[in-house]
Amino acid sequence: MCLHLTLAKLSSFSTLSNIVHYLIKSQNYAEIYNWLCNFFEDHCHCMKFSGLLSTFINITASVIQGSSIGPASFTVTASDLRPLHKDNAMVKFADDTYLIIPEMNSHTCDDELAHISTWAKSNNLALNLGKSKGNHLPNNNIT
Repeated sequence: MCLHLTLAKLSSFSTLSNIVHYLIKSQNYAEIYNWLCNFFEDHCHCMKFSGLLSTFINITASVIQGSSIGPASFTVTASDLRPLHKDNAMVKFADDTYLIIPEMNSHTCDDELAHISTWAKSNNLALNLGKSKGNHLPNNNIT
């Protein structure tokens, strides 16, 4: 038996400074830094509903919904998010994160969730616990 936690939508409210921090930390080239700064500057968003258009507001997030660079910017931001316990696993794709805890480590679940929550807060992200869920996966002993 294995516990599979789907941590739905680590909402990407990370500011440009978070992305810049990770680029500097990883010693990437100045051209990449300059291109990303240019990409994230001066983006606006509005909504259209029932034929009405809202006012434009500036986007301060590092993951711009619907952009081709959005998933990559989350990958950069989440590059240092790892499980606390060595036998647990974490899979990240776009803004979804999956925590996989083997039955023998079920006692580590609270620690792992607290760790993820602390990490999210320190990176200006919001963990949506209302959309998160857990699944128990049975052992599939194939003979």
